[in-house]
Amino acid sequence: MNNLGYNPGFNQMTGDMQFQHHPSQQGPQNQMQTYQNSGYKNKRGKKKSLILDIRDGSTVDGGNASTHLSAASEFNISLREPLIIDKHSEIYLDNLVTYNCNLSDIHENSAFCLKVNEFNIDTNVASIDDTDENTIFNSIVLPNENNDVNNFFGAVVHKGRKFNYVCDINPCTISSLSGRVTNLHGGSAFHGVEKTEHAFTYGLVGITGWGVTSGNLLSGTTISNLTVGGVNQYAGTSGEGTVLVDSQVGSGSIIFSSSIQLNTSNFDGETAITLNTYSLTATSFLLRESNGSRMVAEFTIESFD
Repeated sequence: MNNLGYNPGFNQMTGDMQFQHHPSQQGPQNQMQTYQNSGYKNKRGKKKSLILDIRDGSTVDGGNASTHLSAASEFNISLREPLIIDKHSEIYLDNLVTYNCNLSDIHENSAFCLKVNEFNIDTNVASIDDTDENTIFNSIVLPNENNDVNNFFGAVVHKGRKFNYVCDINPCTISSLSGRVTNLHGGSAFHGVEKTEHAFTYGLVGITGWGVTSGNLLSGTTISNLTVGGVNQYAGTSGEGTVLVDSQVGSGSIIFSSSIQLNTSNFDGETAITLNTYSLTATSFLLRESNGSRMVAEFTIESFD
């Protein structure tokens, strides 16, 4: 046997020398040298979870309701305790859940754009629309899977597939998260595409008559007159509402947002309500209330040893 672990032989037909390999005759040390990749270093390290929870309707300094989602304004939320990242790591998005976001029935609402200033998001984009391009650039783009009017007053999971890469991050300490949530065109992804200060969502249900036979109530319509019991709920205030879902004449409900909180007891049990020019009737109205919108994003931060 030679020093490579082969036994020499002689082929009687060709006259050539041949070698027969006997791997079992190699020592354990030689086998490790043959099959082990000594340059393998991509070893996974520890994981940390990070939850970003943005909510409209919660009070902030001065007692005013926050409207970061409906106004598509910049949020800045402190972490419960500082997040220490001590090694070069990668950030992944695990889940995205929303409550009362816009329907994805128009193209600009087909996805969300999430910017987080503390993340080094390096997303490039090619778009024929300059506004869309500026909005998408360096953003996390997430599909809006709210395609059913029945999803209002309920949660929608938009990102159920685990581990979508977001960016790399260097060692640092994060004490707060800031950024912005918009639709693809830079408008609001909640409470209508126009940026508003609306913090409340309502559903007026039990409608049996509209007082007209034509002229559907379209999404985005401003509600300035909402009269019940002879009193316009928006009179004497700067408040207004916005219709969130197209409502055909004859439908049994209207979903809208409001910049002020309405007293549901003023509506419940009433039989006649005026909404703009519509004279609505019911056997007994019910105003369903939801305190604003919400977005919860779950990230995983994974280091490498």
